[in-house]
Amino acid sequence: MKISNYHAKLILKFFICFALSLFVVSIPYFIGFDNFSDRDNYVIRAGLLLSGSELGPSSWVGLKLLVNEPLWAGILIFLSLHPDPDLMLTLISFLSAYIILYFVITRVNPLYAILIVTNPVFIDLINSQIRTALAMSFLLLAVTLKRRVFSIIFAVLGVGTHTVAYYLIFIYHLLKRINNQLAFKEALIVSISFGVLASVFFAFGLQTILSFVGDRRADISVGSSSLLYSGFWFLSASLIFIGYKNDFRLNGVNKLIALFIVFLMTQFLFNSIFGLYGSRFLAIGFPFLFICISLLRVRVKLVSLFLLFIYQSIQLLYWW
Repeated sequence: MKISNYHAKLILKFFICFALSLFVVSIPYFIGFDNFSDRDNYVIRAGLLLSGSELGPSSWVGLKLLVNEPLWAGILIFLSLHPDPDLMLTLISFLSAYIILYFVITRVNPLYAILIVTNPVFIDLINSQIRTALAMSFLLLAVTLKRRVFSIIFAVLGVGTHTVAYYLIFIYHLLKRINNQLAFKEALIVSISFGVLASVFFAFGLQTILSFVGDRRADISVGSSSLLYSGFWFLSASLIFIGYKNDFRLNGVNKLIALFIVFLMTQFLFNSIFGLYGSRFLAIGFPFLFICISLLRVRVKLVSLFLLFIYQSIQLLYWW
């Protein structure tokens, strides 16, 4: 039976995503799990959930049900019952990596994916920040699938996995409205402004809200990144602004992705200035950065990729 060109490309993308996902989840088995400490925390918390010592029956009623991530709690309880919890975490990581990479590869040259899977930011997202990666993959399915009922289902799965999904859904709809109502250059400026305002809110308002609902993540002042580190990623996002005359060809979705990455990198930078944890926003936005870079004018694109390659090489040497 003859395979059409469309189906041949689809099969090729499947194998590329499969191979790259397998590569990125195999890294901890080669360099050791010590670099991915969150995995141990997941296993420890799984035991606490199973014993009922962390979240009691009252934690699944009313408002607390919305912030206690019931789907992730269920996954962790399943992990605690499985004889090989590390294997189960790896399977979740593989699923997340595949969905994220497929989203990227269907929009850019697959060669960009090689840069993604060899970057410590993405490696850590998939193998350590597993909860964030899974929620992110659910949200990508929610915005990609055309049938509204499926979009709603995956959005619910996202917020059931990580409360950051509420925030990302809000930002998505906010930026979507901005994208529809403003010219691209003005929309970029507004996105930067909202990124700053969001960081101010995280610095002075979020902790109060989290404490009010009894969220265990009320302390967000730990693990902030250096200004040098966050500044580089903000500079990378700024190149999108420099290359805006390209107008991000093809469709408005690409413009929305650009607004999203500029917003996240701005918030990441100002979170670092305020001494707040912001690496999660870098990890979430990182794959989208490559989509934006691929759509820039050739000169700006080459400069972006060159700087990224040099910086990434230094990161790898330092990390390993």
